[in-house]
Amino acid sequence: MIGTNDIFVPVFDKYSELSAMIHVSFPARVVTEKTQTIVGYSLLIAGACLLLAVTLLVGHLHLVNRPLARLIEAITDIRQSGTNAYRQVQIKSSDEFGQVGLAFNEMIDDLNRRTVS
Repeated sequence: MIGTNDIFVPVFDKYSELSAMIHVSFPARVVTEKTQTIVGYSLLIAGACLLLAVTLLVGHLHLVNRPLARLIEAITDIRQSGTNAYRQVQIKSSDEFGQVGLAFNEMIDDLNRRTVS
């Protein structure tokens, strides 16, 4: 028939010899409709995943940029004000950024001791 999909499934006996064929036929329209539905759901899921990825990326960038901005602000204050502006940065984490902030604060302590002495 035109516009149909035909599938033939072989049936074997216990001796692995072909004993029958099962013929299944269905309209091509059904395949097209189901394929379109699957593609639609796939695009919807892909869009949701993309939105989630962008949201996570923006959140991660915010977490990375905020501590760096504080450190840069403190360095800029020191550069502009000289030895009068030695101030420490606020540390809220123990990750790599926290370690950099701690090292910066230790450097500020050393500079304050050397400047006061």
